[in-house]
Amino acid sequence: MKNMRTLNSWTESENEIIVANIREPLENIEKLIPSKSRKQILYGMRRLGYDYRLEETRKNANTTLRLSETEKAYIAGIIDGEGTIALHKDTRRGILCEPRISIANSNRDLLEWLKHKLFSTAHITRFELYANNYDAMPLLKAVKPYLRIKKKQADLVLEFIDLRLMREHWGKSHTQRELEIVQEVYHLNTKPKLAKRVASAKEVTEYLTKHSMKAITLGGE
Repeated sequence: MKNMRTLNSWTESENEIIVANIREPLENIEKLIPSKSRKQILYGMRRLGYDYRLEETRKNANTTLRLSETEKAYIAGIIDGEGTIALHKDTRRGILCEPRISIANSNRDLLEWLKHKLFSTAHITRFELYANNYDAMPLLKAVKPYLRIKKKQADLVLEFIDLRLMREHWGKSHTQRELEIVQEVYHLNTKPKLAKRVASAKEVTEYLTKHSMKAITLGGE
């Protein structure tokens, strides 16, 4: 209980310090707010709609994977045949969509090889490898020229990532264009007989809310 009271007792001056120093290393912000622990400072950032990892994410998203052209073509074939390029709910925050690439295969050695080559942060379940968030960008850039079936999804998810990384902070809302991309990717990944036309960003919001993706808002940053 004491910890919860501490987390919620933020002064205006402490909030102003976070906003003014959001691009500084976390260690520097800790020195400016000595009364708060690192965990509490991270909580305060999230509460204000900021994420200290944004600059690091921008850097990582624009790295180049060390893959031969043969490997790029091979991995593109796997994604076309057994992969999914999607945007899904970030369950930790409950209000945003984030990129996800998943590959289903019963060969564990293949999944381990893909993780080694592509995603140090990927997770492997019994028959699936998946990576969330902006780790997707370097991979999509690498394999996009070789994709045949899922090239459109790759283009849309790359656009979505670009829009998110252009922001000063991630915030707690999606713009209308971001919601339109969510709509388009959803339809591309849905079988024609099951696909349901969604004509506007407002209807996308209603759809996402119906599927437990509540609190997504239109418009501003």
